[in-house]
Amino acid sequence: MYNFVDTTERYPRQNLPSEALMFNGNYLENVIPGYRTLYVSGREVLGTEITDLETGVSDGTKYRRKRYQPRTIVVGYQLIAEDTAAFRDAYNKLNALLDAEQATLIFADEPDKYYIGTKQGTSEVPAGKNMITAELEFYCADPFKYSVEEYTVSPTADDGKTFVVSYNGTYRAYPSFQAVMQSDNGLVGFVNDAKKILQFGDADETDGETYKKSELVTNYTNCLSWPQDAKWKDDTGSDFLHSTGKTAGTLSTVGISGGTKALLLADSGYSKTSHTSGWNGAMKSIDIVDSSGNKGATHLYCYMNSWFETGLMGQTGCQAVAFCDASGKMICCQEIYKNDKSGNTAHMVMWIGGNSPRAVKSYKFEPSYHDEDNPYNQARGHSDMQKHGEKIRFYWWGEYPEFTVPELKDVKVCSVKLFIGQWGDRNMSKQYVTRNYFRGISIRIDNVEKWRDIPNKFAANQVLTVDCRNGEVTLQGLPRQDLGALGNDWENFCLRPGTNQIQCIASDWAVKPIYTMKYREVYL
Repeated sequence: MYNFVDTTERYPRQNLPSEALMFNGNYLENVIPGYRTLYVSGREVLGTEITDLETGVSDGTKYRRKRYQPRTIVVGYQLIAEDTAAFRDAYNKLNALLDAEQATLIFADEPDKYYIGTKQGTSEVPAGKNMITAELEFYCADPFKYSVEEYTVSPTADDGKTFVVSYNGTYRAYPSFQAVMQSDNGLVGFVNDAKKILQFGDADETDGETYKKSELVTNYTNCLSWPQDAKWKDDTGSDFLHSTGKTAGTLSTVGISGGTKALLLADSGYSKTSHTSGWNGAMKSIDIVDSSGNKGATHLYCYMNSWFETGLMGQTGCQAVAFCDASGKMICCQEIYKNDKSGNTAHMVMWIGGNSPRAVKSYKFEPSYHDEDNPYNQARGHSDMQKHGEKIRFYWWGEYPEFTVPELKDVKVCSVKLFIGQWGDRNMSKQYVTRNYFRGISIRIDNVEKWRDIPNKFAANQVLTVDCRNGEVTLQGLPRQDLGALGNDWENFCLRPGTNQIQCIASDWAVKPIYTMKYREVYL
């Protein structure tokens, strides 16, 4: 335990004690009147648990391994209040602030590093006094501390194929990787100094020996090109999903963050229809035609990115993407809508056509900006839909619900239709969902009768991310654990103190992807 600091000692350049605690972004001294850190203990040498084995009558034991134990950090403090009311108010604020779990703990004498801890206990506070000293205990299940800065590096050796990192931490760190494809590619891999390997995709996949291939009908990462692309047609036909829906409105684009544009409903068209119930909106459609001129496909994949977020309670709006047959009837559809005129409840519905068109799955969510509430907020919005013969697959929050519809096996998707609408005669200002956008769409025909094999695992411009800390793998923001090899050595793929080299691997016939690595330094 450290000695008490002198009450006049301050951390340089700050009006704080040298060991002042920043808890979840707030120095306690700046939030709690009369609070002052006196000393801190538990940040020194970590406790180690040794596992050994007795071997018969031999002297001593056989060492097996060591394990670092959880850490408890004790903060001694002083609290001085003018009166009993101020004293109680200070503790109310302190209790509220310390209620967070797995919070970041940063100390003023080491502002470039943080711990992760939860308040565990306190010493007894002397009764009947408004000037006291006491202690707070923080339990750190993860005993290590981490650099506040997260480092991002690119491969600099071997013609941009090898990362060379001088790692200054004192304990191993697990990095994350990103690979942005510059062409079709079948394999992404990483090999470290210890010859531990992470591999994703198929090492044996070739680029030109396929009897079937996938073709992109369109691939918009954003909607910049939509107004100029003749393939996307304004469609004023019947609503593919709801018989009461009208399509007399107008779609347009709007600039959003990052210099991109999104597709939105500019005019619901209500004044042209005098339609008072159901959805009023606008629709676009694109014909599904492969490179040989063949119309329609029994195997089709569509990736979408949506932003559906309210700004006020009671706003309404919808957006939907559907696969349709030659007569315009719905084969399958993803619908996102909110017709709650008072609250803030929205729905995502999965529809299937065929002999008995129906909603097969329906989910509720709150269209706020919070990640935990809304999968279609500004930061995310990824979803996809796929028809492979009789199999129809959707996406919802990390899961891929799939349905078998035998009567749709040979039915071709002849068009993809996109609809954005407002409910009934409601206005397009305060009553309309504030962010009801399509930010991108990519349509791919699978199994085009032209090549001898299936498409490559990765397409140009797709982004693969790999996180060694938890083994998560995503492609285009969607979870894809199936891409990883069974023998991937996650536990031993780490940065160690000193110089580390990590080689990047791709298919030998592919253009080298753009690789980046992120990591935080870890300290004992």
